[in-house]
Amino acid sequence: MRSFAACFMVVVLQLGHAFAQTTSAGTHASAPTPANAPTPAPAPGPSASGCYTALNVLEASSQYTTLLSLLDSTDLTSYFDNPNHFITIFAPTNAGIQSTLSGFGTTLAKFANSTALTDVLEYHLLPSPVLVTALQNGNSFNTMFTQNSQVQTVSVNRTSTYITVEGFFSNANVTSTGTQACGSVIYSLDGLLIPDISLSFASSS
Repeated sequence: MRSFAACFMVVVLQLGHAFAQTTSAGTHASAPTPANAPTPAPAPGPSASGCYTALNVLEASSQYTTLLSLLDSTDLTSYFDNPNHFITIFAPTNAGIQSTLSGFGTTLAKFANSTALTDVLEYHLLPSPVLVTALQNGNSFNTMFTQNSQVQTVSVNRTSTYITVEGFFSNANVTSTGTQACGSVIYSLDGLLIPDISLSFASSS
């Protein structure tokens, strides 16, 4: 009888220990999630093809918010988000856009609402990817802006210390060596390139 009672107590103690472990584990596993826990904002991600589009790259940097806002006012945003468009983009920074517009005595709001907006943005696009090694002094490149059936061009002035892209009415310095975006290349500019167009947005009226 004494042996049976001892065995019975051992079994009871073992079951109690196992139950305590199970209860403890279950308590930790079922800890409630705070109702007000913030949801992390999704970072710009790759396109369905697995690469980062030009739009993804621009959205990932705070220095292109003005450019993105201007793109939203045109039909070019979807073009920038297409991984199958292999182009070169001269992307003016926020400060660069503001500096150029101030030099023309106009405001961002007036420029954004002008008929020149799409023309100016297309003037910053080349129809094929151009590597920085091709941005040599004296080289000219066709842009995606056409005026009176004539393709408008930009040219390059390159020295040992800087690369300048020269437009018709304004120039801008390249401030990056080129960022890959799917099959495209993006260069930061410290200014806005203005083509051979009517400067109605810069008038005092």
